[in-house]
Amino acid sequence: MGRRRAFPGRHLTGGAVAGGAGEAAETGAETSPRTGRGTGRAFAVRLVLAACVPAMQALVGYAIGGTVRERRTRQEMAAISRHLAATAEGQLPTPVPPGPLGPDTARLVESINATIELCRRLGWFASDLSHEIRSPLTALRAELEEAALHHEDTDVRQLVERALPSIDRAEAVVASMLMLARLQACTDRERVRVDLADLVKSEIDGRERLHPVTIRVADRVVVRAVPEQVRQAMTNLLDNAERHARAHVEVEVARRGRTALLVVDDDGEGVPEADRQRIFDRFIRLEDSRRRDGMGAGLGLGITRAIAEAHHGDVRAEDRPGGGARFVLRLPAAS
Repeated sequence: MGRRRAFPGRHLTGGAVAGGAGEAAETGAETSPRTGRGTGRAFAVRLVLAACVPAMQALVGYAIGGTVRERRTRQEMAAISRHLAATAEGQLPTPVPPGPLGPDTARLVESINATIELCRRLGWFASDLSHEIRSPLTALRAELEEAALHHEDTDVRQLVERALPSIDRAEAVVASMLMLARLQACTDRERVRVDLADLVKSEIDGRERLHPVTIRVADRVVVRAVPEQVRQAMTNLLDNAERHARAHVEVEVARRGRTALLVVDDDGEGVPEADRQRIFDRFIRLEDSRRRDGMGAGLGLGITRAIAEAHHGDVRAEDRPGGGARFVLRLPAAS
């Protein structure tokens, strides 16, 4: 009775319990409720870091990049300011030279250069206008002062007849200068499809002719243009041809590849080769022109060149086969 009895089953059960506890210890990270909560928290932290760290890196990079961009923009602005400040007092600045600029600065430079170009055009407009209008006004003033000094001997009708040509010349100068100014302000949106042959026919049919005019036109020579401006260029070339022709004027409209051509020939003395570029300058009038028309403003061919260039074309003077002058207006043909 005094001896303890062995209970093998209890021992085995204890071993099994011990073994179960060992297994639990080995896999406790997966099965323990407390350890499971720690693992979930760690996973969530890793997930947040994976999402946020690249975003924070990008934000820091943008801030650094922004600082670099701002520094570069300040440097570009300082260079532009120095360029404009270097202009002599009372002088128009030269355009800001192009360079590797940021997009915002490039747009600013484009606007500055457009403003400088506009001011330059206004400058020559005012200069040319004041220069050319001075002559007719001086002549008119001389006539009126003479009449005021000798009013008792002044014939009013003769005074008016002498004064009107000066007024006509002043009016022609102002009208021509305004035409040039409008050309500078014209935009591509004002251009429409124009049949050059139809325009030539209507212009010649509606004008008084000093000489017979022969017309040779191709069908459907279409350009994109401001109709009033192309008509003005055509009128200037026809006026010039009739002024210098001896007996005949020829007009041709044709298409050569992607180019529309308006060719105006006269059988006059022609244009000396040395003057074939100069005659398109503003207020240039050759001696022959002065003899034939003393009151012209000298702007007709200059306006024609401005119209051609505004339409991405050109105009030039050549020798006419058989003698005389040939003027060729070239414009891009519409597709």
